[in-house]
Amino acid sequence: MSQLRLKPRGTSEAWPKASRPKARRKVLIIGIAGCSGCGKSTLAKTLAKDLASPVTPVSLDWYLRPKWMPKVDGGRNWETPEGIDWKSLRSHLQTALETFSQAETVPEELNLGPNDENVIQKGQAGRHLDASTVVLVVEGFLLFYEDQIAEMLHIKIWIDAGLQTCMERRHKRGKASRKKDVENSKLWFRDSIWSHYLRYKQKQLSNAVGALRVDGEVSKEEILSQCLPYCTKMVSARVQVVLRSRKEAASANSTNGANGRKVRDRENGRSAPQKRPQEDNYESRGCSRRCR
Repeated sequence: MSQLRLKPRGTSEAWPKASRPKARRKVLIIGIAGCSGCGKSTLAKTLAKDLASPVTPVSLDWYLRPKWMPKVDGGRNWETPEGIDWKSLRSHLQTALETFSQAETVPEELNLGPNDENVIQKGQAGRHLDASTVVLVVEGFLLFYEDQIAEMLHIKIWIDAGLQTCMERRHKRGKASRKKDVENSKLWFRDSIWSHYLRYKQKQLSNAVGALRVDGEVSKEEILSQCLPYCTKMVSARVQVVLRSRKEAASANSTNGANGRKVRDRENGRSAPQKRPQEDNYESRGCSRRCR
C-alpha cells in the first residue's frame, strides 16, 4: 500500500521550489471560523461532502498543544492562540496543497495532526484526479487569528451566533459537558470560552475582510443553503481568474521570447534580414524590357 506522509513538525516546505513539479490543477482551501458551538464542524463536514473534497475537514483542534497553554487556576487556558501549533498547521496545509495540485490520483493515505491520522475520505483513495479544482476544508475557533494561515485560505466563512445558542449547543455536546451542572456549565462557558471569543473576534475579522458572514442562529440546513452556493460560485470565479492569468502569462512569454531574440541578434552584431525589393518581372507579365 502506498503511503503519503507529511514532513515532521517544524518543516515548512514539502518540495524545494526549484524541483517542485508543475501543478496539474487548482487547489482551494475553505476556512470556517466562529465561536465554539456555532456550527463550524457540522458545516465543514457537509461542505466537504457536497464539494467532493478528497479529505475530511481539517480541525484546528488537532494542533492544540497543552504544554504551550498559559496556566490558570485549576489547569490550562485552552482558548488562547499561544496554545496552537501554527507552524505545523501551515506546513501541513502547504503539503496538502502541493500534493493535490500535482497528484494523478488521490493518495491512499494523507496523515495530518499530531497523531498522523489518515484524513483521506472513505472511497476516495485511488480516484483519478482530472483538471477540476480540488477543495480542502479547514475549521477552527481561532482559524483567522494567525496572519499567514488567514492568507492561505482562499474562501472564508464566519459564523455568528449568540452566547445562549453557543452555550446550549456546547453543553449538549460530549459526555463531559453533559455531566456538568447546567448553571455551572453556563458560567464556565461565559467566563472561559465566550470571553476569549470576544477578545480575539476583531483580530480574526480584520484578517477575514470579504468573508461570508452567516447567521448561526438558524438551522444547519439554512446555513448550508447560504454557504454552498457561495463556495461553488467562488470556486468557479477563482478558476476563471487562474485560466485568464495563465493565458496572459503565455502571451507575455511569447512576446518576451520574440523581443529576446531581437536583443540577442543586436548583441551578436546581426541585424534582422532585410526584405529585398521585388523586381518587376516583365516576362511573367508577358512582355520584355523592349516593350517599354
